[in-house]
Amino acid sequence: MSHFFDSQGNVTVSSLVARGNTWTYQGDTTRSTVEFSYDHRVQTVLHERTDDGTTYRPSMKVTLIKVA
Repeated sequence: MSHFFDSQGNVTVSSLVARGNTWTYQGDTTRSTVEFSYDHRVQTVLHERTDDGTTYRPSMKVTLIKVA
């Protein structure tokens, strides 16, 4: 289980499956797939949403880079 807290007081609870360098979060209407680089300095994240519980559409793709 994963809990996300935002600055407006919202809480999102998701299941989390970690397999190697890929983490997958699954919530009620959202899911995210995180791919870590071999040195774990880069994360590529695809966020998706569903309105019908079946068809997912991309909502955001993010690349995070550790600089220090």
